[in-house]
Amino acid sequence: MNVLEPLVGLPLVDCTRAADLQGFHFGARRPAVDRRGHPPRIAEYALHIHCAWRILEAGAITAASRDRYVPAGDPEDDPPGFEWDRPGANLCDERVAAFLSRQMEDPPVVLGIEPREAGAFAVRFERGIALEIFPDDSRAIEHWRLFRPGSDDPHAVFVGTALE
Repeated sequence: MNVLEPLVGLPLVDCTRAADLQGFHFGARRPAVDRRGHPPRIAEYALHIHCAWRILEAGAITAASRDRYVPAGDPEDDPPGFEWDRPGANLCDERVAAFLSRQMEDPPVVLGIEPREAGAFAVRFERGIALEIFPDDSRAIEHWRLFRPGSDDPHAVFVGTALE
């Protein structure tokens, strides 16, 4: 069984970023508060991506992992002091936010998972949307992880060339 199959039938409800880790959140949002009393942005499942990824709509790239190294706004303008990891400062954050604002009134539901070689896969959504993940490093490092936040269930973690 494909460890990603639990995502089938679930909506994509959020996308978050912390430095170069991109988080995609699926299923019902989970009621909770963080240690500061704010509602966390979590759902039934979280897919944390440490490798290359891209969101496609109708076959065109909407946002991609390398966009985080380009300033938001005019991609040809490289402002002094650009800090790619500051929230909202990069093109990736800008394009993901625009994608979410277009989709969140009626979140796209996962139709299927297409496994590929070397830990790569595509998540196919309704409305011609896809999320493609492809490890782009030959080292034995974590490329992606699927887990249920707040649960003791084991995590599915793809490291190097194998699922752990």
